[in-house]
Amino acid sequence: RFSGSSQTGSVSEERKRDVCIGYNTGCIATSPANFSGNGGVDLITVNDYQEDETTNIGTATFRPSSLTSGSLLLSNIDFYFSEADGDFPAWFVNNDWHKLTYIAMGAGEAPGAGGCSSGSNCLTANIVKSGSTNVNNDVNALVIAAGVETNKVQDSACLALSSTAQNRTNGTINEYFESENCDQGDNVFQKQAEADDYNDQVLILATTP
Repeated sequence: RFSGSSQTGSVSEERKRDVCIGYNTGCIATSPANFSGNGGVDLITVNDYQEDETTNIGTATFRPSSLTSGSLLLSNIDFYFSEADGDFPAWFVNNDWHKLTYIAMGAGEAPGAGGCSSGSNCLTANIVKSGSTNVNNDVNALVIAAGVETNKVQDSACLALSSTAQNRTNGTINEYFESENCDQGDNVFQKQAEADDYNDQVLILATTP
């Protein structure tokens, strides 16, 4: 029965979400809302499940007993894509594409955020072509597909550097992607022609008019 504002956060670059009632868009400025008694029915229920999406390990419920006003904020909620929920088709998971694909969106494109603004809360994509770089700071969202492992040292902004071939047994992002794409500490990405130290396939889904 939730009906309010929500935003996607970037705590340690994990997928996090804040949901709120009685706050302005973005869950940042307070503007108290009225909560009715709701006939003794739970107004908000949050369930926390294990990875199997079946085992419930925690529940929190808000049920106002009478008319009141205030603000509610639930922050840093993990959310994950799921085949069972229809987020991905079965063939996508069966062929392990979920292990080689990275999806990013600007903070302004999170539910309830109202859309990103160029140079503010959009993604930035550096388009490298013929030796020159065109900086696009108006990207709403993009998808990156990893190529085969390279044997080159990756960009210094990555979490870790390696002088040997990429090794994907540890799941670290710089073992999959190259250049600006292997750093999960910012919202900057890179698209260019394939090279011996770069073979990411980048698709820009949309840009801000």
